[in-house]
Amino acid sequence: MHGFRKAKFEDNEEVVFGPAISTENSKLFVDAQDPGREGEATHTVLRRVAVTNKRVVVEDGDTCILMPNHAVKNIVVKRAVEGEWTLLRVENDRGQRIRLEIPQLNANDEIQLAQTFPNAKLQENKGLGGFLDKLLNG
Repeated sequence: MHGFRKAKFEDNEEVVFGPAISTENSKLFVDAQDPGREGEATHTVLRRVAVTNKRVVVEDGDTCILMPNHAVKNIVVKRAVEGEWTLLRVENDRGQRIRLEIPQLNANDEIQLAQTFPNAKLQENKGLGGFLDKLLNG
């Protein structure tokens, strides 16, 4: 269901936001047995993220991270352009953060966010400008 390999979805579990898919590449350089030649290997990791009506699901390579929606205390969004924003991350009361980066949400989704995460408060990430403003103006 929805392309997830490790996470098993319940019959009444539905994806509310996502899935968002991204890839990360890393390169490994190794010495070859022949002098003057190096070997190079590229490793690609597929990252799949979704928010269901019950939990946050992240599959990152061979790792599966799950967080129940009721445990989420903070939701961080970034407004990209007028009327459109990205769900950046969620955080529980123990400080565990999960990077989501689910793009192309709109103002109507804010109501759905409040219903999906009943114990969470919504925060806006203002980027570097917000950080500098907070630093300079206290």
